[in-house]
Amino acid sequence: MKHVLELAAVLFLTASAFGQTQPVKESVKPARRAVQKKLSDDYAKSALLALKAIQRDASTPDVSGDTILVNRHTQEAIDAADVSGTTDDEKAMTAALNAVYVQRLMYNQNLELETTLHEMDSDLVKYSGDLAAFAHQQAAQRATQEPKIQALSKRLDACFADFDATLRARSTALPSACVFDLNKK
Repeated sequence: MKHVLELAAVLFLTASAFGQTQPVKESVKPARRAVQKKLSDDYAKSALLALKAIQRDASTPDVSGDTILVNRHTQEAIDAADVSGTTDDEKAMTAALNAVYVQRLMYNQNLELETTLHEMDSDLVKYSGDLAAFAHQQAAQRATQEPKIQALSKRLDACFADFDATLRARSTALPSACVFDLNKK
């Protein structure tokens, strides 16, 4: 019996030395996922409505003295998003909406200028009535074919798509396609 106890002790020590005993259970905490900040539902909805208003806006700014007048409906939609934005991320998103609106107004202004130039180049300005409307439509169509106008249009389209996806995902990351270089032609 003495040999059996000695054998058992040797086996136990050997097993312990080679790590074959049951390890002591440690409490395992589940890995915490990084909590991503999200835009509030109210803000995302308001910002999405503002983005759609900007996207539909075909107006050009009206400069009167020291003020610049813009489309009231678009500006009200942006203002509504601004009011519903309470966090720093939402305020940054509203600032991005305003920057996109400036880009949209610049696009509209460039398109109007190119349309006028096409009208003048082809003597379409001398028409009146229905012919004038048709001539203006033809000039506007030619203006959209200008490389500068096409490049601006593509950049805005990419921005609108990226911004839309960002808002629908409630992401706080500013849309990368909406970073415009104002010096880029």
